[in-house]
Amino acid sequence: MTSTPFFTAAETSRRKLVELDAPIVHAAGNVYRDTDFVVSPRFEQTSVCAALYAHTGHAPFSIRNCTFRTLAPTWNLEWARDPLWSNFAGLRLASPKDLVIDGLHVENFPGSALSAGGIEGATLKRISTTRCMMGLNIGWPSRRVVLDYLRVWDTWGPGPGVLPGFGGSPSLARPGGFTGGDGVAAYLDDSALRYLEFAGEMYTGIKLCRSKRVQLLKVVTPSMMIQGTQLRHTNVDGSTDGTEAIEIRGLYLDKRIGGSAASDGANGIQVSWHVTGLDVRDFALFAGGKNGHGVQLWGDVSAVFRGGIFEGWNGNRGGAPAYAMEIGDGSTLNADFESANQFFSQDRILRRAG
Repeated sequence: MTSTPFFTAAETSRRKLVELDAPIVHAAGNVYRDTDFVVSPRFEQTSVCAALYAHTGHAPFSIRNCTFRTLAPTWNLEWARDPLWSNFAGLRLASPKDLVIDGLHVENFPGSALSAGGIEGATLKRISTTRCMMGLNIGWPSRRVVLDYLRVWDTWGPGPGVLPGFGGSPSLARPGGFTGGDGVAAYLDDSALRYLEFAGEMYTGIKLCRSKRVQLLKVVTPSMMIQGTQLRHTNVDGSTDGTEAIEIRGLYLDKRIGGSAASDGANGIQVSWHVTGLDVRDFALFAGGKNGHGVQLWGDVSAVFRGGIFEGWNGNRGGAPAYAMEIGDGSTLNADFESANQFFSQDRILRRAG
């Protein structure tokens, strides 16, 4: 994992510096290219809660070779006193259509680097982010998203008990600070995410929820989550559809590339609550001396794992011994799981709970 943006030397040399004293609100004709946008000390926050904001129904636009950053050295607890600051994102896009991003780096924001809900078609390429509460936050419903080449490392946050829904472990990289949330949290249909790299301090690398027909290809991460319904049996809008037909190929999961107490004790892959048709092949899961099960399938999950490697999931989970695979609460797994995969330095392979 290389914790650097994707820009070429030529791209870096031609970016011009633009200081922002107020948010950019997208309008037809706006061009975002070859620019380093820096939030100035004079910045006046507004209800859009972003450095760049696009309203629902905005004209299609593209972003190429741009950075967005604040100059904040740490997650400032003063941000928590004002929702406009605690949710301040690098880019916030409402229901974008035909969005194109090629070359974007975002850092040092209190909220997400990129927050977008209701996407209808997007081609995203060469995106990186660090020191934001989350990397990409893609809301429901979002469809036809193709993401190629993403790097997220070292999220940050205020610590437990400050903002609802966020905890955080003490930071090892920034003494006195805390880790943040996920590298990517997404609700996606008919989408492909390829060449993703997650490392350092975060809750989990990627989390999919209420997603259908999504391909993940070539992912490097310390952990990941796939969830069906938002609650145990329903979604917050009362519907009951979960996650279906997720295909994962070329996954390299190694807990040593993470860096927080939360991730150290978590399961490598957590799959929960009405997930059907999960197909994982050509993968390697390394515990690296950390705790947690390699995989847990829990809550009406059906999954296939073939052609993979499990190594060293010999610690504990919840005070009990950890396994390469734990399944329970109405979940099912391919019957040839133990013969279809390889196990190295693995004391316990499969546990069927309950």
